[in-house]
Amino acid sequence: MRTIEMEELEEHISEVIRQASEKGETIEVTENGTVRALLVPVNYQGPHEDGEMDLEALVAEIGRHLPERVDAVEMIRDIRREL
Repeated sequence: MRTIEMEELEEHISEVIRQASEKGETIEVTENGTVRALLVPVNYQGPHEDGEMDLEALVAEIGRHLPERVDAVEMIRDIRREL
């Protein structure tokens, strides 16, 4: 995972978002060394031949950044229900 300071993101937002999307890379956005946001590409299909996203990997990545009592699996299920 790549980390970028808020100032750099503001200066290069289009390029950063394009790179994240093309590479399927999650980017931590920090301000004064504190993580303020995560940029997670939503359309990245990953290296899978069938085009399916690796949901287990996505859940694990999201779970690393959630507070202790928040369940990433339930959060993803809630999002999928709304789609």
